[in-house]
Amino acid sequence: MRRTPQESAEMVSQLIFGERCTRLDQQGNWTQVRLEADGYTGWADTQMLEAVSPAEYQQIDKSLFVLEGSLRMEDGSTLVLPVGARIPAGSPHTIRLGDLVYEIKPDARLIGIQSRVHLTDLARHFLNTPYLWGGRSGFGIDCSGLMQVVFSMCGVSLPRDSGPQSEVGKAVVWGEHQSGDLAFFGKDNPSRVSHVGLLVSETEIIHASGRVRIDRFTPDGIVQLRSGKLTHHLIRIRRC
Repeated sequence: MRRTPQESAEMVSQLIFGERCTRLDQQGNWTQVRLEADGYTGWADTQMLEAVSPAEYQQIDKSLFVLEGSLRMEDGSTLVLPVGARIPAGSPHTIRLGDLVYEIKPDARLIGIQSRVHLTDLARHFLNTPYLWGGRSGFGIDCSGLMQVVFSMCGVSLPRDSGPQSEVGKAVVWGEHQSGDLAFFGKDNPSRVSHVGLLVSETEIIHASGRVRIDRFTPDGIVQLRSGKLTHHLIRIRRC
C-alpha cells in the first residue's frame, strides 16, 4: 500500500494474503483501498488485488493464520505464504476466491485465534525477519506491524502505527510490567513515540529493529544485546 498511486511512492503499509479491503478509488493501474482490519488507506497495484463476491467476502471471516506453508495454484505452481497470512478455514481441498483457485499444501501449519498467553510465542515466529518500513509479514516487517499482526492472531485489533498503539489499553508503571505488555520508545526524539516492542519477560523485549530480535529491557529503554548500547528511550508501557 503506497502513499500515492505510483511505484516510487512511500510504502505506508501492506495487505497480506487473505486480508479484506474495500476499493475507494481507481487511477490507471492503481486502486485506492481501505484495509478492513484497521481502516488504513493506501494505493495498491490493481494486479495485486482479487475481487471477491459478497459470499466469498463473508467466508474469509472464518480464516486461519499461517505459521508456515504454501498453496498449490490451479496451474500447478506454488505460492509461498508469509507468517501472518490468512486462509479460509474449512475444507483442505480446492478453494476459490474470485478468479483465484488453490489448495493448501498438506504440510502447512495453520492456527486459529490464540489465547493472549501465547503472544510472545507467536512473536518468536517472526525472529530474524528483516525490518521493512511499512511491512506487516514474515517476509519483512516494521515494529508496529509486528505488534499488530501478533495481536491479531490473539483476536486483538491494534491501530497500524506505534503512536496510536501507545494510547490503547491501560498504563502500566515500571515494576508492575510483565510478559505480553507493550513498551513504547523514542529514538531520535526521546519524548515522541516512534518505536514499540513486546515484553518477553521483565527484562527482555522482542521488537523489529534491523531485524526482529530480542534485546534487554531496562528502565531507560532498550539495550542491544550485542553492542550493549541504549538504542531506544522508554516512554511508556501499556497492557492491551
